[in-house]
Amino acid sequence: MSDRRCPSCGRRFAADINFCPIDGEPLPSQGNALGTILDGQIELEQVCGEGAMGTVYRAYQHSMDRYVAVKIMRPELTTNQALVRRFRREARAAAKLSHPSIITVYLVGDTDEGLPFIAMEYVEGITLEALCEQHAPLPVARAFDIATQIASALTEAHEHGVIHRDLKPGNILLSSKRSGRDEIKVVDFGIAKISEGDEESQLTQTGAVFGTPYYLSPEQASGAKVDQRSDVYSLGVVLYHMLTGALPFRGSSSMEVLLQHIKELPPPPRTINPALSPAVENVILTSLEKDPQRRYQSAQAFADAMAQATQHLAPGASLHLPPTALPEAGPSELGASAPGDWLDQASLSGERPLLAPRRTAAFRHTMVLTACIVLGGAIGATAYLRRPSPEHRAVGAVDGSAKAGNASSSAAAQPAIAPDRGLPSDLTTGGQATAPDAGPALSQDKAGQAKGSAAATKKLRKKKARARKRRRPERHRPTQPQPTTPTPAPIDPLPIPP
Repeated sequence: MSDRRCPSCGRRFAADINFCPIDGEPLPSQGNALGTILDGQIELEQVCGEGAMGTVYRAYQHSMDRYVAVKIMRPELTTNQALVRRFRREARAAAKLSHPSIITVYLVGDTDEGLPFIAMEYVEGITLEALCEQHAPLPVARAFDIATQIASALTEAHEHGVIHRDLKPGNILLSSKRSGRDEIKVVDFGIAKISEGDEESQLTQTGAVFGTPYYLSPEQASGAKVDQRSDVYSLGVVLYHMLTGALPFRGSSSMEVLLQHIKELPPPPRTINPALSPAVENVILTSLEKDPQRRYQSAQAFADAMAQATQHLAPGASLHLPPTALPEAGPSELGASAPGDWLDQASLSGERPLLAPRRTAAFRHTMVLTACIVLGGAIGATAYLRRPSPEHRAVGAVDGSAKAGNASSSAAAQPAIAPDRGLPSDLTTGGQATAPDAGPALSQDKAGQAKGSAAATKKLRKKKARARKRRRPERHRPTQPQPTTPTPAPIDPLPIPP
């Protein structure tokens, strides 16, 4: 039995009273159920959202002293008994499952107006859809962690014969109230397929299309029979959205999107987010195969492939959020500054190569060889710039020739004394042979030769000084050595006849 509470004074009245007798305020109606108490214990406090099947409220369960989420079916849909049975089947499908990543159902019933409702676990957080709108593309490790939890929840559902058929970011809630890690909850089994009895054939006929067009599998889009691999395809679209910030197929109408799911190939994720590795791209594209036989055959196989593709990541990286409650978390808390997101910003928006490459032995050897080549080139250039010029070598040769000429002139100036070999008597004196007396002419010749050699040496030294001055480099910039014209070596003086 439900009653109504006055939003002004807080007093409660019977369901058939429309106005508060105390202050005259109108009491909540069927369209506005705030303040209504369901089953004598659950009080509706706030509207959380509205969907195609009903409205979701945050409510307080007085008997258990906890907050719960209550989903009430829309009044205009109660005339369709098939929809009413499907709404009740959602509660039955979720109640069969017990998994940390699947929402827990507490209570199922009807309001006094005959509207079916479901009371379930209340999760403080945001939807994955809201997170992607603000921060996609997500880091690879974080997106794979979320997808792995979803795959685990689907594995639990598939083992109990439940196919979700409407998996999308809007049906995935994220919370970080315990460890700071993304904790997900899969909700809304309203169009789930339950593989038991004849009820499935009555509620889901062949050719009927259920779900959100952007996340439907090709077999759903064509109205064919679906199984657990249909949820694998939808999870692949969710992962594609998280890692690229885009949907694989978009169109101006739902029919156009459905035809793309059936006929067209999705754009490779790396064309949108080049930071993704080929292994990650291969995981996504395998899950989006048109033929169910070529996809991962189970959600667990999908999870194993994601784990293998992220073996190169640091353990536990990019998996945690700050402890702040998700609804109040700003961009700096949910985005690239979350712990571990350095793996992709560098890639991961934000990931960034993921890690700085290690310096291998071949790389070190190459660097050492390059340094040796540069050092050898520098030494060779220095030696080239400091080499002796042609003038310097010519001056050295002239100095040597001058010294040799002086020595020979001195030797020629000495009188030649030879033993007596029968020379004429007019050239000998006292039995000793003597050189002919050259007299003043010989002394003048020697003086002229010495003077000419000294003048040539002095001239060459002046040329050497001018060349050295031209070759001297400026201090502010290096200069190339100036080309010089070699000076011919001086002609040796003629020997003096004896």
